[in-house]
Amino acid sequence: MVFAVVWIQLLLWTKQVLPLEMNARVATEQILAEACQQMSLPAQSRLLDSAMLQLKKIEKAGGWGKVSHWLRRVQKGDSGSSVIQIRKCLSEQGYPNDIANTVFDETLERLVKHYQFHHGLTADGIIGKASIRELNTPVSERINMILANLTATNSWKNRIDQRSIVINIPAFMLYANDSSGHGFSCKVVVGKLADPTAVFSAQMEELVFNPYWDIPNSILQKEILPEIRRDPFFLERNHMEWLGVRLRQKPGDDNALGRIKFIFPNPYHMYLHDTPAKQLFEREIRAFSHGCIRVAEPHQLAFFCLQGTEWGNIDRIHQLTGSGKEKRIVIKDKIPVNIVYLTAFVDQSGHLNFRHDLYKKRQKDLKTPKKG
Repeated sequence: MVFAVVWIQLLLWTKQVLPLEMNARVATEQILAEACQQMSLPAQSRLLDSAMLQLKKIEKAGGWGKVSHWLRRVQKGDSGSSVIQIRKCLSEQGYPNDIANTVFDETLERLVKHYQFHHGLTADGIIGKASIRELNTPVSERINMILANLTATNSWKNRIDQRSIVINIPAFMLYANDSSGHGFSCKVVVGKLADPTAVFSAQMEELVFNPYWDIPNSILQKEILPEIRRDPFFLERNHMEWLGVRLRQKPGDDNALGRIKFIFPNPYHMYLHDTPAKQLFEREIRAFSHGCIRVAEPHQLAFFCLQGTEWGNIDRIHQLTGSGKEKRIVIKDKIPVNIVYLTAFVDQSGHLNFRHDLYKKRQKDLKTPKKG
């Protein structure tokens, strides 16, 4: 079998990628954050095509090996044949390492964390059931996943966005792209299966600090009214008030929209917003909302949106949120917002990424890859 490297040696930006040989004392979170700060939609079609060609070469050569299904948990400090299996699989799938080393050392742990990050797993550096499942996914299935995403990426080839916001639903990530290199990425919470987040493009027009939450009628009927019937003090405890037949929640720490709301008019009535439920960002699968998108770093996103304006100062943004008063700011230079659904994509560091098909959107697009 010919061992091939899937790692695509392409950089979408001039920023240097952190090498795997970095001092192990550097926090893994920092390494992973540097690996994927922006996402270029126009480049995805070309990059996925290149990745698929490499995978087809591997398939033609007989595919890649698998880790024994008997393995249950392998981690730093372990040694033996199980470590050799893991090293070999990682190397074949684009994560080169010393495949003769029988010890699960700190360098291998860091490499495993990178692999887990690129496959949407909790990056704990431990080879468990989920990591084994990903390592044992056949190359033919990976090719299928790329094919299922190519139609969407082809429509972005001619886009030119100096600044844009991209939310990839299956990755549970937001990418704030800036041609000057000042972009960033952060985790998001998207719609649950019963209330999926829509795929569309719009223009960011307005930010609202300390917003009121006008509770949608569907949530009012299904969730709030039953609580009111059970608890006569529910409205008072949750700082809610009636405005005629409408119910709204006042600005505050427990407001469902948090301290900042990001408005980009669209037919789905969806928007980005802060949230008091910060603990949900630590989950691997972050699908808990009614469709709108909760942002882990709302102050940083506000700073990105307001750059070049009188409000484009992080201290001033904190002052606005700390005031407790609702404040609306219209964005003069509107920012494209693209909510996409990619289960296969290439990140800023040139790594091929795969994600779980959360809403089963890509299953119908799966094709049988051609041989040769």
